[in-house]
Amino acid sequence: FLFIRTGHLIGPVLCHSFCNYMGFPAVCAALEHPQRRPLLAGYALGVGLFLLLLQPLTDPKLYGSLPLCVLLERAGDSEAPLCS
Repeated sequence: FLFIRTGHLIGPVLCHSFCNYMGFPAVCAALEHPQRRPLLAGYALGVGLFLLLLQPLTDPKLYGSLPLCVLLERAGDSEAPLCS
């Protein structure tokens, strides 16, 4: 998704590296934690912000021309729906 939206490989690589480093949240352990409400609220806030900001932060206009669009323009294909 990140590669298709941004047109660059560095975004998916960094995102995957960050996810590998952080690991999956231990929701079962959070349910048994003494301060589970703030912890679960933080998890919910993280999921909510992820869903809210995914589309705006991957807007292709933020990352310049998509490499695919540059190639299509050079080939003379101006009707590419991804590039408009």
